[in-house]
Amino acid sequence: MTLAEQEYIYEHFGVELYTRISSPLRDDSNPSFSTRLRDDDKIFWKDFGTGDSGDVYNFVMEYYGLDFRSAALKIKDILVGASAELKDRPVKKQKPPLNMDVVVFDTYKKFEAEYWLRRGINVESLIADNVYPLKMLRKDKEFKATSSSTNPKFVYFLNDDRTAWKLYSPLDTEFKWLSYNTHLVPYESTPEGAHKDLIVFSSKKDRLVFKTLDLPYDTTSLISEGNFAGLIKDLPNLKYDNIYALLDFDPPGENYTAQLEAQSVGRVKGLYLDTNTANYLYSIGVKDIDDVRIKLGAAELRLIINKILL
Repeated sequence: MTLAEQEYIYEHFGVELYTRISSPLRDDSNPSFSTRLRDDDKIFWKDFGTGDSGDVYNFVMEYYGLDFRSAALKIKDILVGASAELKDRPVKKQKPPLNMDVVVFDTYKKFEAEYWLRRGINVESLIADNVYPLKMLRKDKEFKATSSSTNPKFVYFLNDDRTAWKLYSPLDTEFKWLSYNTHLVPYESTPEGAHKDLIVFSSKKDRLVFKTLDLPYDTTSLISEGNFAGLIKDLPNLKYDNIYALLDFDPPGENYTAQLEAQSVGRVKGLYLDTNTANYLYSIGVKDIDDVRIKLGAAELRLIINKILL
């Protein structure tokens, strides 16, 4: 879907793009809904009041309470009716920062190491995976943020020359989604050949947590949920017996899994929880494997993963 088409769909439902507004998905007296343009020209939304987020398809699914297929048909109908208007419509493309960079610490302080050790991940494996504490985030040469004991922040470098990165700031929302040049690395590279099967995760953090289980699978991540384009394009070159998607356990995660299955024409197989386990995890606020590791422990995570992979 083109950027102009995405903008048209959002505005069709009264969304003012690229600013904070009251959520169109619920009663919201304190504006807590916003949109952002990613490097791959996809517009994502987030409702900070509920934590829900997604792309334009997920927005229409949430708005009407539809499944992915029905939402896609609804979007198609809207765009068909707007074909003449869209022909010469200029995009309102949000401009990325002109100058944004990060400086990192090459060593971990105790509080930063402890954040990951709670997940069974040690400093050596983090550095091997190009994950470092944030020393300084600058926008247009102005200092914006650093890692601290009350608000740790980390940088995921996505290529060896450090020109593409994503900021991981788990305890705040201001920099939650911040990334730079991620279009250069549409998904994390895979150590192809080490194992016969590949598992795709939505986030690097979930991939790192899974690796602590030492199971016989290669792993990769989409960098952000719904970022399928690069993986789909490369599927013909990935010589795995099986490729699985283990995304978030919550309804948006399941919807993304279904989308990935559909877009890959079955080459990627979704991994889902059984209904009883899913309902239990939803009830205690667990939505991904990192949540399982923190709230229920490593042994329970291993049981759930083994159940999913059987």
